Formats: sequence, C-alpha cells, structure tokens
Amino acid sequence: MKINVFLNSSQNTNGETAKLAQKFFDGEPYQTYNLIDYHIDQLGQVTNQDQFTELALQLKKVDIIAIGTPIYWNDMTGSLKTWLDIHRLVSDIYRDKKTVILAQGSNPDNSEVFRSINHVFETFTNRFSMRYCGIVTPTKVANKNITTI
Repeated sequence: MKINVFLNSSQNTNGETAKLAQKFFDGEPYQTYNLIDYHIDQLGQVTNQDQFTELALQLKKVDIIAIGTPIYWNDMTGSLKTWLDIHRLVSDIYRDKKTVILAQGSNPDNSEVFRSINHVFETFTNRFSMRYCGIVTPTKVANKNITTI
C-alpha cells in the first residue's frame, strides 16, 4: 500500500493550502504533517528542541510527498525555507520518493514566482534523488493529481 504525505507549511492548518491537498489526493488516504507543529532550528542554530530528525524519519517511510505552501511575499513560506535549509547533508532517506509542490496564493499562476520555486525544488529533489513531479496550483489541480503523477 502506498503511503502518501502532505507536508503543510501554512500557518493555517485547515486553510486553502490544506484544501488544495484534499483536491490533489482526490480521496486517496494521506497523512498530514504541519510544519507549524514542529520546532526546526534555523540554519546555524543548535538547540535541544530541534525536531527535524523526527520529521525526516517519518518522511523516510512514505512513497509520495506533497509539499504545500501558500505564497507569501512572492515566495514559499519561511517555515518551508527553514525545512529546506536544514538539509545540510546528502542522504538517501528521500531516494525515489515522488514529490510534488502544492502552491496556493492570491495569484496562483504567477509564472515568475513559480519559476523560482520550481528551480529550488528541482535542485532539492535532484540532490536527494527524488522524483520531482512539478507544481500544482488551484487552477491546475484538475489536470494533475495523485492519479496522474
């Protein structure tokens, strides 16, 4: 059985980004991890509260990771950027995991914003030997969902 995960970087755990995940998964079961519920140290910080490894080990067990982000100030959320930044070492825990970005914002088809986010995730998924499946927006979810990636 496939294990699907929605990694939600929105501060609104049941907001528009979570609704986009529901549409994307199209009735398939999935587990949600809200970044807002985890303490992840900023790059360079070292605390005894960091939960990055705990979250990474959960993601190791999955087949598909849908990473959701609202668009704030023409970019992904700060919590998602922190999660990306803290991946200092190349590891195989994400190898072959299908990964898609779910992007929600007031102008969800802003190509300049998506070009930047797409570049970041192409680089990230390549570095960790993941299978990048692109970006899904509210207007594109009808054409790209869990059954088409």
